[in-house]
Amino acid sequence: MGKTFEDDASNFMEGRERLGTSPTTFYIKGGTWLMPSREGKRYGEYQDLIGDKEIRKLEEEVDFNQQRLAEAIDKGIRLSASNPWPIQDVLSWVEGAKFSSGEMAIPLLACDSSQRRPAVAAPLIAYAFEQMVRAPGTRQISAIGTDTGCFYTAQEDVFLFDSQTVASGTTGAKRPHQVSKPDAPRHFRNLINTPHKNLPSGSYWHWNEVIYPGSDVLKVDPAEEPQPLNGRETFFSPHNTAFTADRVPTTAFLSHYHVPEGHVIRQTDWLSLFTAMNSVVTVDLGLDNSPELNVDLILNPKHKAVVVAGFGLGNAYDLVRNAAVEAVKWGKLVAVTSTCLVPSLSGSYPEVALLGLNETILQKEGAQVLDGRKLSKFSLKALLTRALLENCDQLQTQVLINRYAKARNLF
Repeated sequence: MGKTFEDDASNFMEGRERLGTSPTTFYIKGGTWLMPSREGKRYGEYQDLIGDKEIRKLEEEVDFNQQRLAEAIDKGIRLSASNPWPIQDVLSWVEGAKFSSGEMAIPLLACDSSQRRPAVAAPLIAYAFEQMVRAPGTRQISAIGTDTGCFYTAQEDVFLFDSQTVASGTTGAKRPHQVSKPDAPRHFRNLINTPHKNLPSGSYWHWNEVIYPGSDVLKVDPAEEPQPLNGRETFFSPHNTAFTADRVPTTAFLSHYHVPEGHVIRQTDWLSLFTAMNSVVTVDLGLDNSPELNVDLILNPKHKAVVVAGFGLGNAYDLVRNAAVEAVKWGKLVAVTSTCLVPSLSGSYPEVALLGLNETILQKEGAQVLDGRKLSKFSLKALLTRALLENCDQLQTQVLINRYAKARNLF
């Protein structure tokens, strides 16, 4: 039997790994960096990608049904991706960027990142996973808007930390390269020139020569001239796990890339991810919603999993605690984090602590409230989404949370 295309691709990948390099694919996912361009249009809109106007039109055509919108966006993404461009043509304005011949830019979306919701995020993320399964040794780098880019990074990181794929990186910009005083070139140069193969598998946000793990990054100042916070601008690492580009190791983290059989990204498509994302709800006590609303959110049977952001060390009033007890007795996944910027939990205040329920009311019930460790509500919601996709029970979900928290030094 003669060699197949897959054989050639495999040999190519192994050769790249022996040389200590990783081929790169650049994904265009929208954001400010795309505009303005020719005739004041975004670069992507000029190429008939799905932009803000197209999403609005699609939403009207499907009568605002979000599942049908997700299906339409998935089709649009795949149509756009079938017409890749040479990466040098798209990013010719990034001085000092190192490209290799044959590397491509894949156009997916041209909308503002604030269009993010499950109907938009699920197709985008599922497509990325599909490509990683096909080519786990190919580095995926992406550009998206800064408003929600770190949320995509947080969600993807939860799925990729144990995927045995080359780490992926994402960036964006506040000012595109065509305007005066652009910030896009320096962010993109850092993204492109970072040897992601030397980082643990996962998803990373790049900004101002700093690399933020998806597990520990928040946008803290949307202004074009932001105030520094602990020496960092725009983005912040609450647990201080971010590092500068010059701290990236000099050797590859893995010697070979292969998504394990049975891994969740092998079986995740847009519909399953969309369904799981819509089955997890966050109850943030810091928002001061009415107790009745919080209880309804926890007990609603449509919500198969709940993140509760409690006060301080994960504390709550009795109506929420009682609802959590009832929910976990049903087998629902209820995970606790904190409303604080730097989450940390304790069950040491039994009268109010949500985790304290495991040692009191739930001690003999065979059910448990899940300990979110030091993870943010964004990472925890992504973990519960993954748990639903893997059909995890409460004990298995706690094991998943623990594995991820330990891998990201947030245990």
